[in-house]
Amino acid sequence: MAKFIDLHELQQHLPEVVDQMQHDQEPRVLTRGDQPAAVIMSYEEYQDLRQLRLNQAWDQLAESVQSLAERNAQFSDEEIERDIEQAREEIWRESLSRADDPRHQHRSTSPHSAGK
Repeated sequence: MAKFIDLHELQQHLPEVVDQMQHDQEPRVLTRGDQPAAVIMSYEEYQDLRQLRLNQAWDQLAESVQSLAERNAQFSDEEIERDIEQAREEIWRESLSRADDPRHQHRSTSPHSAGK
């Protein structure tokens, strides 16, 4: 379970808090007044958390790929490639039309500064 420590107390005892965290591997919830403000944890725990998040992201990606494969199983690779190419062309045309549209162009001066 996480231990709570006030920011002021942390400033006074940082080396000791870090030593304790390395020993007990428990994160510390930093509080400002009575409100949680941040969390500090051991580097090992941080690495574990990052790896867990990375694994979750890869699992979600694998599920998405599997879902797409199932939904597109009835289409040939050529049909899928043709659809992708059509989508790219539509996006390209849309980006060109936006570039020509004055509403999407960057103004170098503020409309409020015109005439000043």
